[in-house]
Amino acid sequence: MKPTFITFFALALLLSTIQCKIVIDLEREPRTIPSLRTKRILADETVLNRTENHTQYRIQARIRFESHFDIQYRGFIQVGKSRQPMSMIFDTGSSWIWIPDYYHDSSFTYTKNFYNCQKEKGCTKHPIKTQLDYGSGSVWGHLAADDIYLSDVLISEKQLMVLASSQEGMEGLIADGVFGLSFDSLMHWYPTFLDNLKTNQAIQHRVFSMYMLGNIYRDSARAKLIIGGYDEMYMEEKNFTFAPLVSNHSWTVKLDEVYVGNKSTNISFHKVLIDSGTSALVVPGLDLLPLLDTIEEAIGTNLSKFHGMYYIRDCEDINKLPTLGFQIAGKIMPLEARDYVRKRFGFCVLELMNGGLFEDEWILGDMFMHKYYTLFDMENRRIGFVKNARPPLLDDRDIWLIGGICSTIAFLVIACYFLRKFFSYKQAHNPNISGINPNVPYEKDTI
Repeated sequence: MKPTFITFFALALLLSTIQCKIVIDLEREPRTIPSLRTKRILADETVLNRTENHTQYRIQARIRFESHFDIQYRGFIQVGKSRQPMSMIFDTGSSWIWIPDYYHDSSFTYTKNFYNCQKEKGCTKHPIKTQLDYGSGSVWGHLAADDIYLSDVLISEKQLMVLASSQEGMEGLIADGVFGLSFDSLMHWYPTFLDNLKTNQAIQHRVFSMYMLGNIYRDSARAKLIIGGYDEMYMEEKNFTFAPLVSNHSWTVKLDEVYVGNKSTNISFHKVLIDSGTSALVVPGLDLLPLLDTIEEAIGTNLSKFHGMYYIRDCEDINKLPTLGFQIAGKIMPLEARDYVRKRFGFCVLELMNGGLFEDEWILGDMFMHKYYTLFDMENRRIGFVKNARPPLLDDRDIWLIGGICSTIAFLVIACYFLRKFFSYKQAHNPNISGINPNVPYEKDTI
C-alpha cells in the first residue's frame, strides 16, 4: 500500500476518535395546528416546598407558552444502556432535562417515545417527586439518573433528569421532552449537562454553538448544535462579536438599541434573552407599540391585528417593510423583512409577539438565530454573534465520511492489485497447477 493512503487512512481513524466537539443534527418541523405554542422564558425563580415526608419538590420556573404558528427544532438522543430514543427540544432558556416516563397517565397524547427506567440496569430513580410549574401548564415526575448517548456514543454518565409522568399545557411540543442548556440556577445542588461533559473530559470548555438557517436556505440537515466549540465553516466573518452576560442565571445580554431602518426607537428595556426555545421575537409591551408605530410610519399604512398577531394583507408589500436592527455590544445586527415575516393563511405575519406590560426584557428567538450563528460561552459568561455563512455543500461529517469511503476504496483496489500479483507469481512458479507443465508446449487436438 502506498504511504499516502496509509497516512490518510490512519489520520482519519485517529481524528474520528477525538471527542473535542459533539455535533447534533437538528431538524425542523412546521406547525400547522393553531393550538401549538411557543415557549418563552419570563424569569427563573426557585420555589422548593417539602411535604411532611420530605419527598415532594416544587420547582417553579415561570415558563409561559403562547399561541403562535411557526417552527421548532428538535434533535435526537438515546438514554440508558439499551439506547432508548428520545426527540428533544434543545433549549437555551432552561436548565433541566426532562423526558416522558413509561409509566405515565393519559395526558401525554402527543408523545411518541417514552423512557422505561425499569428496563435499564444503570437507571437510578429517586423517591423525590418533582413538579415543574409553567405559565400555562405543569410537568410532574420523579428525579432519575442514567447515561445519555448520541449516535451510540456515551457522552454523559449518570445525568440527572426528570421523568415526567403527567403534564398539562405541553401539547405544543413537537418533541418528546426538553433538553435544557442554560445555567443551574433552578437547582444549585446538581450538575448540568455541560458540567457533566467537562467533568468526564468529553469537552474541554463549557461552550456550545447553534447554527440555524434562514428562510432562503431552508435545509434542516444543515441545522446544527455543536457542543464543546464552534465551526468556522458556518461563519461568514472571521470573528464573533461578544456580549457579556448581564444575568447570573440566563443567557441574557445588554440590548443597546433597536432601529427601524435608520431610525432609533428609544426602547425602554435594555435586556435581551437569546432563547432557542422561542420561535419569534418577543417585545415588552411598553416597547411594542412604539415599535409598531415606527414600522407603520415607514410603510405608510396600518398593520392588521388578529389573535395577537400583526400582519399585512398584501404580501407584495413585504418589500415596503423596513429593516429591524438590534444593537448588541456596539454592533448593529439587522434583520430584513424576509427574516421576520412569515406567510400564514395567505397573509404575511410579522414575527413580533407581545411580552406583556410587566416584562422587562426582549427575547430574540429562532427568527434571529436564523440569521446569526450564536456561541454560548459558560466559561467566560458571554454570548458571541456572527452572521451565518451560506450552508456548505458538505459539512465536516460529510467530509470525513467521503474521506473514509475513498480510503476504503483505495485500500481495496491496492489489496486486489497485490493479491493478483501474488497469485500470478504463485502460478508462474508452480509447475503442477491444474496438471499442466508450463515448460511443455500445449498442443490442440486436431481432427
